[in-house]
Parts: sequence; C-alpha cells; structure tokens
Amino acid sequence: MATAKIAQKKTSVAIIGGGLSGLTLAASLERAGIDYLIFEAQSEFGGLIKGQLENGLWLDYGLKSLPVDGEMAKQPLVKLKEALNLNIPIESWTEAPLTQNKSEWIPFVGFGAPSNKTRQLIEELTYYTQSPRVTVSGGWNSLVTELLAMIPEKRRRVRCEVNQIKTTDGKVSSILVNGDTEVSARYFVFTLSPSYLKDLLPAGALTSKHVQKISKTEPLTVASLDIVSPRLPMAPKNLLVLQDGVEDPTYVIGQFISQADPMRQTHGGTISTWMTLVAPEIGEEDEEVSKVIRNMKRVVKKAFPELFGDSCWERILVATSALGQFDQLPVERTQALSGFSNLFVCGGQTPGKYRNVGAAIDSALSVAAELETAAKTVAPEIRASDSISLI
Repeated sequence: MATAKIAQKKTSVAIIGGGLSGLTLAASLERAGIDYLIFEAQSEFGGLIKGQLENGLWLDYGLKSLPVDGEMAKQPLVKLKEALNLNIPIESWTEAPLTQNKSEWIPFVGFGAPSNKTRQLIEELTYYTQSPRVTVSGGWNSLVTELLAMIPEKRRRVRCEVNQIKTTDGKVSSILVNGDTEVSARYFVFTLSPSYLKDLLPAGALTSKHVQKISKTEPLTVASLDIVSPRLPMAPKNLLVLQDGVEDPTYVIGQFISQADPMRQTHGGTISTWMTLVAPEIGEEDEEVSKVIRNMKRVVKKAFPELFGDSCWERILVATSALGQFDQLPVERTQALSGFSNLFVCGGQTPGKYRNVGAAIDSALSVAAELETAAKTVAPEIRASDSISLI
C-alpha cells in the first residue's frame, strides 16, 4: 500500500492555537512586519474568549474579567489595548465581592485554608474574587474581532490540528498538521495548555523534570450558567460568592453582568453569569459534571429564586481544560521552553502575577517582544517577505 505523500511548507513563526494568546501574538507580529502563520484546530478563531450569540444576545463563555494587580497601565488588557492601538472599550469596577450570610449580603473575606484536595480549585476561585477588576465592555467578542481585523486571511489557518511536534538537536524542526502537511519554521509558539505538550513532542524529548512540571498544569473544567431574566433593578454590581455545604462545599461565583457592564446589550432584561470549577479527575465524567451543574443551579436558585421563573431562559456551558495556572513550567529567557531554544510557550511563566486570560495576554506580548528583537538582531530573515512559502 502506498504511503500518503506529506506536503512540505514553511514559514518563519508557526503559532499553534488561535485563542487569545495566538491572536494577540499574530496581531503583534503583523504590526511588527514579521512572517508567521497561525493554526487553529476549530472552524473559528477565538477559543473560549469569543463567546456565543444566543437568542439575539452575545454571551461570553463564563466570567471574563481580570484583576488589577498594581498600576492600571500594567494591567494586561490595558497593555494590549495600548500596544496594538485597539478600539475596544474597557470597563472597570472597584466594588469588593460579597457573600451571603443567611438573608444578608456581607463583604467576602476569603475561602479559608484549602485542603490538598481543594487547593487548586480554591487558588483559581480566589483569583476570580480579587478586586478591582476590568473587562471588555460590551463583550469579549469585540476584542476577537479587533485582533482578527489585524491578521490577513493569508496568515490564518482554521481546521488545522497539529498532530505532532518534531525535534532535532534541541530544537523544534517542524509540526505535522492534519496528518498530511509538515510545516517547518525558525520559531514555534505553543499557545494551548502545556499539558498537551507531552502528547505532541517525541517520546523522551521532555526531561523527567518537564514531565513532572507539566503534570501539575492539568487544567480545570469550568461549568458556567448564564441566566437572562426580566430586569432586576436592585441587582448588585459586585462579584458574588455563594457557598453550600461545609465538609464538601460547593462554591459558585457569579455576577450580574448587565449591572457591571453598562454597554452590555440586554434587550431590557438582566444578564447574570455563574461559574463553578471541576477538578481535572472528574472533568471528563459526564455524570459527575451533570451533578456539579445541578448543585450550581440549586445554590443560585436558593440565593435568587426570581432568576428561575417562566419568563427567564438560561444557557449552560461546560468547558473542559479551560483554566489552570501554568507558571510551574520551566522556561528560559522570556518564554522559551527549557531545553528547546526555538519553542515558546504562552501561558507559562509571565512577568506579572496574572492567570488564565491575563497570563494569555502577558505571555503573548512577551513572546512578540522577543521575536521582534530576534528580527532586528539574531534572525532578520524572519521579516515578512513574498519569498516565504505559505500554505
């Protein structure tokens, strides 16, 4: 039986993943005049930052806001807007989160000391309760739209799944796309969860230290509930922390998005978003996830029964491998994976203390800066050129 012929293509920078990190990096490289291609396995760019149109309303995927850790000018979303001159409105709020004590809303002071079992969950939930916070006003889809407008069609590749990362002498030499196209490049940028690296790199390419570190970056599953209800004029703007149970508590974080974001389109109603996290070991089990969703709805209904009337409607989203802190992964210089001088990892160690969306932006801007430096000094040939072969 004849072996299928593998097409050979090349570019200067191959970006693996078309979510927020990948789009931020691609737009930055485009602005800097550097040659690149961006590969996305799905049919659309944006990943979990894009959101979805439901009943004429654009809803984000889960709670999407970032804390302000120090100066506002150093906040990743603000830095991104300034760096790329993006036309996106940013909304901020300083109200501290609240929690419910019987029928009274009181300031939320923390989750207490976590057990080994709940440590990862509590660390992520704590990050979501820090204030002040910022968000893309009107919905994060506008950010995706702005970034895509900067990236020419000839640079974009959708429905292109990377099946393998090939290495030679401590460098990545090429990636296999859709099993039939080998793409070589001078630099490669991995923007997906680092937990996938161990399946894509050759056996033995990662040291035992790498494998151990990557095993600690197993991302969490997010279960979110969006509720659109008749207008509730007294709905608070604050983030709300709900808890049910003591020994094995269920934590739910939510917000009345239409109160926190005055530009949000609501069709005269109220939009609230609620989120809980699922540990990696049960995130793939349908029965367990269904149980988590039932518990989340029960906890929200107990606090706000008026959100579940006949005139209300809801959307449930379960996103596997959605959240996780990846800064345990050892990187060199800015973002290059230790042991691979031309493989950069977005979402790994970042200059600030940001996670998830913040880390995605921060790390992409850091990689872009390093590649711009390389274009000026080490590898000026990565500047965009018509002589570069594109897929």
